[in-house]
Amino acid sequence: MFRIMVEELRAIFTTRTIASVMLGGPLAYALMFGGVYSQGRVRQAPIMVVDQDHSALSRNLIQMLRANDSVRVEELATSTSQFAQEVQNGRVWACVSIPQGFEKTIERGRQTRVLVSVDGGNTLYANVILKSLRTVMGTFRAGVRASRLSAEGMPELIALATAQPIGAEFRPLFNPTYNYGTFILVGLMCIALQQCTMMGGVTGLSRPQRTTSVAAGIELTGKTLAHLCVMLPVSAIALSLPFTAFGSFFHGDWRLLATGCVIATIVNIWSGFGLAATVNRPVTAVQLLLCASVPIFVLSGYTYPTLAEPQAFQTVAGWMPLTHYWHIARCVALIGAPGSAIASDVLAIALWLPVTLAWAWWAVRVFRRRRGSEAT
Repeated sequence: MFRIMVEELRAIFTTRTIASVMLGGPLAYALMFGGVYSQGRVRQAPIMVVDQDHSALSRNLIQMLRANDSVRVEELATSTSQFAQEVQNGRVWACVSIPQGFEKTIERGRQTRVLVSVDGGNTLYANVILKSLRTVMGTFRAGVRASRLSAEGMPELIALATAQPIGAEFRPLFNPTYNYGTFILVGLMCIALQQCTMMGGVTGLSRPQRTTSVAAGIELTGKTLAHLCVMLPVSAIALSLPFTAFGSFFHGDWRLLATGCVIATIVNIWSGFGLAATVNRPVTAVQLLLCASVPIFVLSGYTYPTLAEPQAFQTVAGWMPLTHYWHIARCVALIGAPGSAIASDVLAIALWLPVTLAWAWWAVRVFRRRRGSEAT
């Protein structure tokens, strides 16, 4: 077994393809994903403003929009008819249109409406813009009403309290700045590690074996240990980078995360072995893994809640190891959950151990028969 493990480790470190997948892949993903999401949230989203009133109050609203760092007033247009073309040209994401008579209508104590048009073709853009503009509009409304009350002789503090009688206080736990990178990086690293581990298993088992005089169980154990020796340290480094290099805060116990990581890694290694024998051609197996990565990640519920998926998709997601792997990582790393909170996820992944072990055992025997046929 030791001889098989050493031979497999030598092959991993000396074969460029295997080394690049198992060693370089996860680390490259971690650095790339961390760099992409390092800003944490969208800032300076471009918008256009159509001021049809040209009053002091409309200029005040525009100034408040400029002061919000989530949006950037890219241009002052004369008509909303320009908005569609500007969106198509990629110049702006939204348009704020201030109607004619804006100031006079407010001074008369009547309601006026500011038209906000957004690029609905990209809901990510739309959500960022709408959240920022709602904040600005709410502050502006309260300020206008407080100014009117003050002008009628009400003391300033009472006017402010009357204009905004209910103040909502938001206290987000664990991610106070709503940093998107803090949330998304953990999930992305889980799928990246799964893919790289399985691709390493595919290429590792497909490689010609020098030592052939050992039992199938010994060969499987030796190869598994070799891949674990490589992937566990790589996984530890890759999963820690969001917290050590990109400013995310780790709230839980590393030992709990390590427990889930070890079980998931074994399942992924054995799945890679099994896929290698099932597909027969390593290149085709790797292509299948790459094609499956996106639907698997979407189905897992990390970027879109499984609660909102059809029941059939929820059932599939519940059986996928990745769903439970990222849930362990998120619960432990981002919200400091105890072991009892992830016990069901650990069990769900562990249930795949006998299934993938049988698959990997069958795969080793298939490749041994093929080597025997080629030798004769």
